[in-house]
Amino acid sequence: KLSSSLEEKEKELELAKGDLDLRSTRVAELESIINKKDSIVTALKQSISKALIGLEGEGLTIEKRNSKVYISLEEALLFASGRYEVNSGGVLALNKLATALASQKDLDILVEGHTDSIPLTGKGLVEDNWDLSVMRATNVIKVMTRNPNLNPLQLTAAGRAEFLPISSNETREGRSANRRIEMILSPNLDDLFKLLEE
Repeated sequence: KLSSSLEEKEKELELAKGDLDLRSTRVAELESIINKKDSIVTALKQSISKALIGLEGEGLTIEKRNSKVYISLEEALLFASGRYEVNSGGVLALNKLATALASQKDLDILVEGHTDSIPLTGKGLVEDNWDLSVMRATNVIKVMTRNPNLNPLQLTAAGRAEFLPISSNETREGRSANRRIEMILSPNLDDLFKLLEE
């Protein structure tokens, strides 16, 4: 009986060891995917900074946060006050950005329009800050997708109105900082999710 019990315990131990080895392999695969995504994000930030050289500090900032790249474009770089048509300087900047992003096929790009808290009262297409923020994000995407190498399926337009300020709306400078377009570039994590589902 003792010998039989010992053999059973050895079999259980072998099964547990096999399970542990399998889990270790999966953890290593997950770490490899995460490291790959982080290196892609770092390389992407460098590539975009290089493509937009001269614009950083002139109404454009690029930073890496939460395994994503955030590009912030101030209103003055892209639009006249209260307008949603992209100006000629903005078209130039967006063309450079679209060219830099066109080679990044494994990337999701969220384009968010933001406003200050001053209520906009208009007629026609733009009645309030929600409309303005959405129209601005949509027009940015329209300019960028003139580049035939940038896949429109990678892009999403969103309007945030005045609800995600980065500065106080109590000052002119704060309101100016809040009127912006933000692009959030996220590596596609499909392979990571597939691995997690297995």
